[in-house]
Amino acid sequence: LELNPSYATAHFWRATHYMALGQISDSLTQVRKAVELDPLSMIILTDVGKDLYLARRYDEAIDQYQKSLQVDANFAIAHKGLAEVYAQKGMNDEAVAEIEKAIELSGRSIFILDDLGYVYARAGKKSEAMKILGDLDKIASDEYVPAYGRAVIYSALGDKEKTLAWLERAYEERSFLVYLKVDPAFDTVRDEERFAMLLDKMGF
Repeated sequence: LELNPSYATAHFWRATHYMALGQISDSLTQVRKAVELDPLSMIILTDVGKDLYLARRYDEAIDQYQKSLQVDANFAIAHKGLAEVYAQKGMNDEAVAEIEKAIELSGRSIFILDDLGYVYARAGKKSEAMKILGDLDKIASDEYVPAYGRAVIYSALGDKEKTLAWLERAYEERSFLVYLKVDPAFDTVRDEERFAMLLDKMGF
């Protein structure tokens, strides 16, 4: 940024860094600067929604994701993010509709399939969520499937032991844990000693 303060991507990654540390205000400042510099980047536009979600400003997150979808209605990540927010607000029908749209648009990407299981679990569709877990296990026999995703599903199912076990496995395999400190999906285990130990290992 010292070399090029107008480089939107640099502001985007700085926002990610701040959010990982729980510095929410600084993160939002950086990501909004990135949008100002590159207002048509769908990755950056949806990241504003993600940051607002992680900040638990759910209504603002919904508004931002909807604005993103006005730019590109077929951007799967925006539908995925909107589903996560709806799930947190208990808007289960809307959450299911959005995540199923994301699955369709992504060609059933494994990076969205875990969110399908998460949304099903949050909506009380336990059998559907368990089926997704089974699907992920089958896929994992042939290709890499991040452990983080299964931790998310087990958290929504209320299984603390398996949530923590999969989070610990995610740490060992260096899976995606960037937002662990602030992710509402893991509020179910946030008070657990093993969760605190995991954050400590990560330097949080």
